[in-house]
This record gives sequence, structure tokens and C-alpha cells, in this order.
Amino acid sequence: MDKLKEYEIFCEARAKQNYYKGEILPFINKVCRKDMTSGDIDGFVWDYKKKILIVIEQKWTQERQKQSQDMFLQFIITALEEAKKQPRLMDWFFYMFKIVGDPPFHSATVENIYTREIKNVTRTQLIDILEMNIRFEDV
Repeated sequence: MDKLKEYEIFCEARAKQNYYKGEILPFINKVCRKDMTSGDIDGFVWDYKKKILIVIEQKWTQERQKQSQDMFLQFIITALEEAKKQPRLMDWFFYMFKIVGDPPFHSATVENIYTREIKNVTRTQLIDILEMNIRFEDV
């Protein structure tokens, strides 16, 4: 079975299970103090040989971005820019993408959070970006 077909089967099974990806965030949101923000970043891809880190936030097409999450993403950008000042990380490339699309991602909108540039991509282009085969700028 090819990887894309296997992934589509996974998406269908997960939807039937009403899957929730983590239980700590609901716990924090219900139990912990309310004068802070909790949230998550959906993932990252890291290629230590190419010296590239991509931080990923994914939203469904009908899902809204919360202001607190936007603020947190900007905070992460600032932290990554400060990290680049360290000799060990000066030659690294950091990207942060918001990917808006619905599984199994036949198409998606990708926003480069650093530059605010937005591109509509096919699934193949999305895979190429995430596998670091092409740069976002070159799509």
C-alpha cells in the first residue's frame, strides 16, 4: 500500500474515533489558573544535516486562529531570531508555517509566519516543502 493511501485510511479511522490528540491541554484549561495561556504547536520538522527547523501550526479550513496563539507564534519567532545570534546556530534556517487545510490535504494554504506570505499549494507541493525538497519561496 502506498504512503498516501495508508495516510487517508488513518484519517478516516481517526475521524470515526473522535480522536483528541492530547489530554494535558484540556486539563490545564479546566484546572489551572486563568491568567495564563495554554496551547500547542502542531509539530515541527527538523533536518540537522541541512540545518533547517520548520515549526508548524495547522488549522482546519473552518477553524479560527486565536489571538493568544498568534501572540505565542510571534514570541517563538523572536526566540528563534535570538537563537540565531548564537555561534552554534548562526548558519541554521528557521521557518514557521501556518498550514490551513483539511486532512488528507489534497490542497492547502501555507503562510510563512515570518514574512506573512501566503501560498496555495497542492499536496505534492506541501510534501516537498515539509520534506525540505523545495523552499517555500520557490513554490
